Amino acid sequence: MCRLMIPVPNSQLRPHIGIKSCSFVFRQFVKERGKPLRRLKRRRTSKHRGKAAVLIRACRSAYEISGFSGFDQAFTLNELLVLIVTVGLLSLVLVTGLARTYPNTKSVECLNNLRQLTLAWQQYAVDSQDILSTCQNYGYGILSGRTNWLDGILDFSSARGNWDPAIYIQTSPMFPYCGRNALLFRCPADKSTVVATNGVRLPRVRSHSMSQAFSLGEWLDNYGNLGQETRVWRLYNKLSTILVPAKTFVFIDEHPDSINDAGFGSACTGNQPGDPPSVSQIIDFPSNYHSGGCAISFADGHCQIHKWLGSKIGKAPIRFPSFPNVTSSGDSWVDMHWLAQNTTVRN
Repeated sequence: MCRLMIPVPNSQLRPHIGIKSCSFVFRQFVKERGKPLRRLKRRRTSKHRGKAAVLIRACRSAYEISGFSGFDQAFTLNELLVLIVTVGLLSLVLVTGLARTYPNTKSVECLNNLRQLTLAWQQYAVDSQDILSTCQNYGYGILSGRTNWLDGILDFSSARGNWDPAIYIQTSPMFPYCGRNALLFRCPADKSTVVATNGVRLPRVRSHSMSQAFSLGEWLDNYGNLGQETRVWRLYNKLSTILVPAKTFVFIDEHPDSINDAGFGSACTGNQPGDPPSVSQIIDFPSNYHSGGCAISFADGHCQIHKWLGSKIGKAPIRFPSFPNVTSSGDSWVDMHWLAQNTTVRN
């Protein structure tokens, strides 16, 4: 048991007054708010009043020195209000912080998906004698000796290929290299859906597209010569021919209103460092799922969330359904310049 030691001057404490008497008086003093004498008078004879008075004075002195305030002190109304407001503010900060982690969680998951997809693309090339898969579609046939990484056109119709992974995702030559996981082809932050043939609304199957630098590169010249190979910018058909893998993007999250075939068109002509902003063009729109940025992977295997600086891309609304792609870059010209620098190099 914890015993409270009370400093009582020796000159005031007589030998026949024990510790128990001192403890009793102090407890009564605390309990009766510093007025134990009145109760003590009813319990002690007049013979002990003088001794009790000495003990009370000693206890009061110890009480004041120690700063002990008893157990009967309560919060005032103002103190309670301050406490409630403080707890409320702390709860608000906590909830806000947790809410902000939700988009970050989606970003991490998207980067993981894109990283695995890029590794599958690399491994497929290794197993195919260094030949890269392409993204040529839209009625122009498959490039000679190369397979399409994904077939089909994505839109907002009820066509089965929009919502059923078995149509295009599971038939992709890269599907076995992805652990047969159809979710890797879709960004978890992509909320685009379509109405299936049975009337049920289902998520679309794909969010990612491949750079046209691994195809014919029709839009790299900023002319859109569909079906015609560019002569200005370098194209890649083998893994070993990529000159700067760390600055050559492979897959990118495409805006849900912009995505169609499996290729992503971007213009290098008109988006070079010396070109004026007025000539900059957006071909296909990147997404802005991740707080105004999108996930993008590169030929060396690394992935990142790139934050768009201009509002034309960074704040592009999602309207559903699709909108025309080719347009002036506006205040996003700096973003298109960055994308061009990370697409390919001149021949």
